[in-house]
Amino acid sequence: MRKHLAYAVAAGLTCVVPAALTAARPIEASEVGAVVDDFRKFRSTADAKKALKRLDALRKRGGTPDLIARVEALRGIVLTVLQHFPDADSAFAVAALGQPAESFSLVSQFDISSTFGNVGGVRRALGRLIDAFPDIARALPGEKLYPAIRAVREVDGEAADTLIVKLAEIGWGEDRISSRDAMALSAVKVELKRKNPDTAVQLSRRIIDRASLVELLTYRRYESLWPSTEARVGDRMEQPTREVVLNAEQRLKEQPDSDGARHELLIAYRHAGRLPDAERVGADFAKTGEAIDVLTEEGGWVVNDHAMVLLRLGRDADSDARFTSLRRIPIAQAPWLINMIINRAEFLTRTKRNAEAWALIGEAEELSKTYGSPYGRQLVRRMKACVAYRDKRAEAPELAQAFVDNAKDAQGATVEGLMCLDRADQAARDAIALLGDEDKRDSIIDSLLPDDDTRADPSGWGAAQLLERADVRTAFDKVARVLPARFVVPKGGVSP
Repeated sequence: MRKHLAYAVAAGLTCVVPAALTAARPIEASEVGAVVDDFRKFRSTADAKKALKRLDALRKRGGTPDLIARVEALRGIVLTVLQHFPDADSAFAVAALGQPAESFSLVSQFDISSTFGNVGGVRRALGRLIDAFPDIARALPGEKLYPAIRAVREVDGEAADTLIVKLAEIGWGEDRISSRDAMALSAVKVELKRKNPDTAVQLSRRIIDRASLVELLTYRRYESLWPSTEARVGDRMEQPTREVVLNAEQRLKEQPDSDGARHELLIAYRHAGRLPDAERVGADFAKTGEAIDVLTEEGGWVVNDHAMVLLRLGRDADSDARFTSLRRIPIAQAPWLINMIINRAEFLTRTKRNAEAWALIGEAEELSKTYGSPYGRQLVRRMKACVAYRDKRAEAPELAQAFVDNAKDAQGATVEGLMCLDRADQAARDAIALLGDEDKRDSIIDSLLPDDDTRADPSGWGAAQLLERADVRTAFDKVARVLPARFVVPKGGVSP
């Protein structure tokens, strides 16, 4: 409770106290400010209830529309903390009406509703933000937005779809083409499902990011859009690829200290097949221990993806050193580090450095209990079962069973892992089952596509070999296709 109350304080402090406001009696700005000051002392539900009584008393006394709106926004925050969601939503609605030119009440409703699980409040606030304040909605961080949309989907799938389309229409993307285009592709999927082909075509024309284009040109749900998309992107996807690179170069030029801009350019070069250029972007970044110590999560991903590019270039030792450099960061202060630990363990497993892999997998297994996701923990099970099988360890059968039993946590990755266990027949059966399930096939299609230099890391699991089997290929061809050769980036990449 204390943590959430502190969050409520933060939501209330930034915008509530007006600077100098001449308010007619009976409510004065100083009285509203006094309530905000007392928020800092919140320690219990009882404190929240006391604050609500004070706010209710202020509301009854009346005042200027602006002050009443601020009181209602504060009431919405406190009512959400107290889990009185319908009353909270009503208070926020009154606040928004009283301050139509300000976004504070809607941002507060979105943030506090997300924190306390008020899905209806999340849906209403986000929808209104998109409509009334698109610039603010466009800048919402993905770490807040994606969980919010998932929460709405669990309650109302159609409402979640509507939010996705609206976000795509305003160009949400955290200033990243990859994020913007991923949202646009999700909206295309929604509009095709809704049988709105014209809207789907319009949205698809915005997409230039390679990862989204590959999905658009390989998944058969988008087959009606293939002719127009193929004509637009051209051979080797040269035009959109160059556009993405130019945008990323310009962004880093304008924001040379931005880890996000650096990461975007590294990925843009990789998607263009320009691996030496991608390596150069990461080469001088965070090279000292002092620089590693102050890395942000975005900076951590620069190091991670630089290490992946080094793998592509055959510089395994340099890649390993790059991954290892991150280990000086205490994971307690950087929980995101679990992703890089798992990625390095994957590298060691794929390159059959079994002894090193086994030691790191054990560490990753323990850390993932606290810092990992269900998906990450299944990746660890996959590696552990694989190495144990290779080394003929006594516990190999038990580890393999635990890995298979948790397939639901990472279904495509589980099929890949079965290949390492020499269970190709089981992998084929599972792949066919996933391909036949509309809700699950996305987890396996990418694993079956052939590898190339634009992809994140060299695949060592061998799932793509399954397409050589007639039964798997038949199931695959019903829902996807291998990217036509004319769109594959050539060795050496797309020229500037």
